[in-house]
Amino acid sequence: MRLRFVLLSVAISSATANIYDEFSELPSQDWDFIIAGGGTAGLVVANRLTEDPGVNVLVIEAGESHQGILTLEVPWLSSRLRVPAAPFDWNTSSTAQPGLNGRSIIYPRARVLGGSSSHNGMIWIRGSSDDYDKWAEITGDQGWSWKNMVPYFKKIERWTTSTSRRPEQGDFNPRVHGFNGPLGISLNSAIQPTDPLVIQNTKDLPNEFQFMEDPNAGRPLGVGWTQFSIANGTRCSSATAYLDPVLDRPNLSVLVNNYVTRIIETTKDSFRTVEFGQNQTSPRQQLTAKKELILSAVGVQPVFSLPDVGKNLSTEPMAPFTWAANTTVVKLPHDSPAFVGNDDPSAGPNTPHFGYYLKDPPRLLVFVIVSEPASRGYVGLKSTDPFESPLLDLGFYSTPVDLAIVKEGFKVAARYVTAPAWKEFTLDRLTPPPGVAADSDELVEFIRNSTGTSAHAVGTTAMSARSAQDGVVDPDLRVKGLSGLRVIDAGVIPFSPSANTQAPVYAVAERASDLIKKSWGLK
Repeated sequence: MRLRFVLLSVAISSATANIYDEFSELPSQDWDFIIAGGGTAGLVVANRLTEDPGVNVLVIEAGESHQGILTLEVPWLSSRLRVPAAPFDWNTSSTAQPGLNGRSIIYPRARVLGGSSSHNGMIWIRGSSDDYDKWAEITGDQGWSWKNMVPYFKKIERWTTSTSRRPEQGDFNPRVHGFNGPLGISLNSAIQPTDPLVIQNTKDLPNEFQFMEDPNAGRPLGVGWTQFSIANGTRCSSATAYLDPVLDRPNLSVLVNNYVTRIIETTKDSFRTVEFGQNQTSPRQQLTAKKELILSAVGVQPVFSLPDVGKNLSTEPMAPFTWAANTTVVKLPHDSPAFVGNDDPSAGPNTPHFGYYLKDPPRLLVFVIVSEPASRGYVGLKSTDPFESPLLDLGFYSTPVDLAIVKEGFKVAARYVTAPAWKEFTLDRLTPPPGVAADSDELVEFIRNSTGTSAHAVGTTAMSARSAQDGVVDPDLRVKGLSGLRVIDAGVIPFSPSANTQAPVYAVAERASDLIKKSWGLK
């Protein structure tokens, strides 16, 4: 029944001005900035740079326009109708993972305007203050610290009352949110019959499951209400929030269904030229940005050699044991068995080690997610064909502490769902089978054979200090040793934050836009 009313609230946008399919349709070949990738970050940057009417910006996106696609507008519609994401996805799979007993797993990445913000789970979590303070420490730039990034989160947000009239007092902290930004944010509108049980657990077991008023206040430890990039029953993406309202700007153009195939050296050590085409057999076109070329797309491999390009891939393993309405994240004690013989991988004391989501009965399904994995993978070229999917090694469980954290998370999850508040529910364990002990080899095998991914990869073009020999971009997101080229997407984040990557990527893009404006004296 809820789905029917949601459908009635959807308004299909008819705006198509300045979105083109063909190179020949572009109004100009003269661009100050060219953005390769119209995803979450790319469209934020396009919006902010074109606030200056004297700047011309072109966005090149491999996928199609988001406009008029109902399954992208109605939250969770595609999953409820079992509509495959394939038309809007790169359909990428990982390499065989030794840590998953040789399994290869699907790794979803969006191929549509708005990028993954157009087909993700819409969860809005910033991460912990420790995460950003560690970014600042790694880069030597306090601009990336929590204190200095919070204003960007507020700039992004437009807090919206949920459609269900859920009472919000005490369920979020208005002091830490923005109310005038472009992106609609709200509490989950679905009030579930298990909600009182979730809260009762925080009263019965406050030492382990304390109530968390707002997961976006910098200390996401405990049980709290999930926030989503949803407004008025409709998904909010970078395409709907940052692109659609400004499509009438004469200094902004978007070219869709065109794949960036190469980044070309324009002059010595300057990379401002991009090559692109519609498919493997179509003619290649080239354009050169007068000021900067901005990479904001998964899979665009520059033709220069930096040792860390593609390395340091960090993404969260997710072992099945979700609750849609409520999020629990837990900090393990310093003497937890997970850390015997292992270093603590978290950014600091405000940062959770794992999170899990709980889905309502009749089946209670819990996913334990390693918030900040220590394991690292890589992404690389499979061949010289730019249209072929890259090699994607997730590196799952290549470091023992990640597996140890999942095992401890399983124990905590078991204590949660068998607490007194849940005694009226049938919670017999289905998987792993009841006979599998928490510290057994059988549990390890179950985890290896069932782990999937939350698809929050970061780190493959990581930022680092200007003087550091490692990393790919400097604190201003310029590619080290080169001019005219920046990277602005999840790849610059140096390690997995204790969050879904959507909110951090928006904030990175907002700050990056200010950095670019400052460097060129833009309005």
